[in-house]
Amino acid sequence: MPINAISVIANANYRGPEGYNKYSPFSRINLVAGDVASYNTLVDQRKNLLYDMGVFPAELTLTVNSWAARVVDESTGPKSPPLVVISSNSSNYIKTGLGTVDSQLVALGLANFNNISDLRAFKDATPSPPIYCPKRLGPPNRRNVYVVVQYSEYKTYKAALAGYPGIYVVGFSFDDPLDTGMLTGFGAARYAAIEFCKQLRTQAGNPWGLAWLFDDNVVGLTSVPSLTAVEAALGTDICAGFSGLPEPQNRTNTQTWINGVPPAQKEGLGIPALPASARNPKTHGLVQQAACWNIEKLTTLNLNFSPIFVASKEDVSFANCFDANPFSYKFYYSKIIRKETRPGYDDSDGAKAVNASRASYARQFSRLERTTPIQDIPPPPSPSPPPTTLGPYIATVVVPNSTKLSAPQKASVDIRQTAACQAIESVITTAIKGAYTSHGVRPAGYLGWVGQANLDAIFRPANVGGTYSAALTVTRRDVP
Repeated sequence: MPINAISVIANANYRGPEGYNKYSPFSRINLVAGDVASYNTLVDQRKNLLYDMGVFPAELTLTVNSWAARVVDESTGPKSPPLVVISSNSSNYIKTGLGTVDSQLVALGLANFNNISDLRAFKDATPSPPIYCPKRLGPPNRRNVYVVVQYSEYKTYKAALAGYPGIYVVGFSFDDPLDTGMLTGFGAARYAAIEFCKQLRTQAGNPWGLAWLFDDNVVGLTSVPSLTAVEAALGTDICAGFSGLPEPQNRTNTQTWINGVPPAQKEGLGIPALPASARNPKTHGLVQQAACWNIEKLTTLNLNFSPIFVASKEDVSFANCFDANPFSYKFYYSKIIRKETRPGYDDSDGAKAVNASRASYARQFSRLERTTPIQDIPPPPSPSPPPTTLGPYIATVVVPNSTKLSAPQKASVDIRQTAACQAIESVITTAIKGAYTSHGVRPAGYLGWVGQANLDAIFRPANVGGTYSAALTVTRRDVP
């Protein structure tokens, strides 16, 4: 079906600091209810391409050192919900954080820190330790930590984290029967992480119903007395999310935050109770970076992140899906998540392969979607220029006019292809959200501008029916 022109304004800060600007070629997208067919066609194109390539739905292989050992460990209770870390190209960063925690414990003569808010775990002159370091979780720690990576990085992470108690590496890979390139991307990685939680919980006899997902450079959660406080408040909601700063902070900014914490709370004690969730019919939030997920409910509803989001918006789209259906979730404001810039990357062969594969999928989507009609919205009172298409618009308007791109970046074909891929991801995500009335109140039964069949196809990809939504096979594999 032909796609009508999509009205947009180019983002002058595209590829700026992490956050909205980094992944959004458009600063504004004007969608209209009359073009619902166009937005569903964009979804169809993406899901059908992955299906035709044979990479999704496909067999998902989840690799650990020993599934039997993991299952026994999780089923020997009482076990608390695990922490699952989504990572790439950062094994040495995590290893350094673990070492910082250990050295601080030795210096203080402690066996463990009290909890995630015990700021004695931080050391002035070194990168901050990630929040999921097992010895930051407090005694008695009954949580395992799982670091989920694409299988090409599995051995690198295994070598870096070998022998550290309570932390385990998980490798994921999707079957590639047509040899079109391993499926990677932000959506695929988060999909694999949630599916791992579902598989582990089921195999272990359902010892817990929740699990945490963390980006690998989250170092703290402010105003959160404990992980168990969040878990206790979740109830039947699908997840609990938190607001964060727009970009990761450097070590100096992290230290400024620590210095501002009241002295009585610096050991993680005496922290005020968890604030009431701001989640209600008039508010919504972006669940990303750190979240507590109701794995039991995601399993029952057959919900998961969507691999059609390769270069951006895998998190925004999922939260918009919750709003559209609607599924109730909690969201806590006040810039709670603290992320810190990484000091460096692994640059291993496996990491390079992951980056190349993600770029390959961005390139294939950009080729598929480059002829999407685009209508530029000029500043008033300028007349609207004639419609163009996505490829030329990215190449002649978005990239050349970005104040955040260097001259070599503006000349990069990869940058243009990634921008085009992210542009359509932004459009689809906006269409899922649809139109809000005042203060975000949705009419009863409102489903946004992506139909329920397509929402099911991209967020409920197993046992839903239809060609694309054929059941996904999961294989559990041991690789010591």
